[in-house]
Amino acid sequence: MPPTSTVTAASHAREFPEDFFVDNGKLMCCFCDHSINFQTKNTITAHIGSKTHLRNKKEKKKQQIKKRQPTIQTILNASEIKKPVINNLVDAFVTADIPLEKIDKLQNWLRENCNEGGFIPTSVALRHDYLPKLFEDHVNQLKEYFCGKRVSIIVDETTDFASDSAAYMKKCYRDVLKPLMPQLIHLPCLAYILNLIGEAWVSINYFQDVHQLLANIKQTFVYSKSRKVRYKSYLQRQGVSNPKNIPLSNTTRWNTWFRMAFHVYQNLDYIRGFYNEESKENSTPMIEKINSAFTDQQINGRIEIYLAFIQENAQQFVADLDFFQQENKPIFPFIEQRLQQLEARITMGKTITNVGSTMDLVLQKFNSPLTAFCPVFQQAYHAAYKKLEDHYYNILHVLYLGCTSF
Repeated sequence: MPPTSTVTAASHAREFPEDFFVDNGKLMCCFCDHSINFQTKNTITAHIGSKTHLRNKKEKKKQQIKKRQPTIQTILNASEIKKPVINNLVDAFVTADIPLEKIDKLQNWLRENCNEGGFIPTSVALRHDYLPKLFEDHVNQLKEYFCGKRVSIIVDETTDFASDSAAYMKKCYRDVLKPLMPQLIHLPCLAYILNLIGEAWVSINYFQDVHQLLANIKQTFVYSKSRKVRYKSYLQRQGVSNPKNIPLSNTTRWNTWFRMAFHVYQNLDYIRGFYNEESKENSTPMIEKINSAFTDQQINGRIEIYLAFIQENAQQFVADLDFFQQENKPIFPFIEQRLQQLEARITMGKTITNVGSTMDLVLQKFNSPLTAFCPVFQQAYHAAYKKLEDHYYNILHVLYLGCTSF
């Protein structure tokens, strides 16, 4: 009788120890976590060659490599190998004038698309650990290049001095820098000049009632969140579809006073009604002052007339100041045209006699003759023109005019 061979799970596990093990008499795959029919060898070899088995085997081996604890020497060697790559990266960014902070935006992309992309440090580490060394290397290269050579240094002396138009800056330019550098030109900040012109325009004594009203309104709102809520609620009750709080002025933010004045004029009837309601339920001395101004026929009339004048004539001041405060936009070729329009408008305002249909209606509402207010409006423009003359230099006209050709 010929000898017979017994096929068992253990015999196949011994034949393929890397792929199988025996558990309770069953042949189990080490990587796929399920049993295999061990009766026929073809089934076993087909499983070993299957895509699923090979994929699972590859993934588990990767996980084992990750879990393996490297020695300190291995970590140090890997760190030393990566340093030249990081140095070259910092050098490339610096050479291309790319801020190192941009590397932080690339971290996710590097991890997903580059092998070991996660080893690139953050911008803080690059500045602290790599940039100083790169700077030292660059200085040493320059020293090496110029060592033993004759060098001539030609300096193009700075001919402009950029600053605001404050009195102390003008004094510094006039009394200190100009005698040292005769070719120096002072370029005052045009946005600052526009702000000074706008402030002068509304700073005449006749507008004190308006200034006082806006200051009082600001004081009642700035520290009272509940009053802001009540104001918006009042507007909703009056049928205003999209009620907004009063934009309060801020001495450190240009144009905010004008924008508050515009809002108060456009919502003057609502504001009168709101403060009348506040005086009945939430009265304070400041609210009483505001209501006193509104109930005084002469003061109330002057306030509305002057607010209407500001609304109709200050819009261009605000637009010009916003224009000169723009950043990262090529406004230089348009400066001269804007300044010419500004000067022409202020010059015409000095002799203003026609204030427009809106102003005529407001004057008729209070039975006030235009002739009584024209000198006031003209005085505002005279103050603005004086400020323009004091702070704007004709020497710059040639420069700005030349730039309009490009």
